[in-house]
Amino acid sequence: LEEAYAGTAQVVQARGEDGTAQQPRRLEVTIPAGVRHGARIRVPGAGSPGLGGGPSGDLYLVVSIPPHPRFERKGDHLSVDVPVPLADALLGGEVAVPTLKGSRLALHIPPESQNGQTFRLAGQGMPKTGGGQGDLFARLKVVLPSQLSDRERELIQELKSLRPS
Repeated sequence: LEEAYAGTAQVVQARGEDGTAQQPRRLEVTIPAGVRHGARIRVPGAGSPGLGGGPSGDLYLVVSIPPHPRFERKGDHLSVDVPVPLADALLGGEVAVPTLKGSRLALHIPPESQNGQTFRLAGQGMPKTGGGQGDLFARLKVVLPSQLSDRERELIQELKSLRPS
């Protein structure tokens, strides 16, 4: 997905028309930024020779982009899960949102944010083939504390007694 985001050059080995590698050719193919899974890339004149000594045809490559372990792509938009400590979700705070280009963006979380709530970061998604960028959607994943101290347990019990069921 990172290569589809930035664009890349890939070396491919072209085989003969019958699929044999008798005369394989190595070609460097430019993959444009923002390319989508299943897109066809045309390499003019890199296909098989034409009939009766005619010019070579075009070679078409089909792009395959495996799923990313962290980001989910939908068109030009990306989604990412962002862990948020319980206290920040309740009281408000700031979390770092990773981007596909490797940077992190600061996202202000308002008080009483809910698990699964999504925030849109405009222009931080995949490049669009006609220019511009899609959006990045940050989904909050509230992280509950573990190994509570006795004092923390007391405070949570107090909070529980203040809230009607």
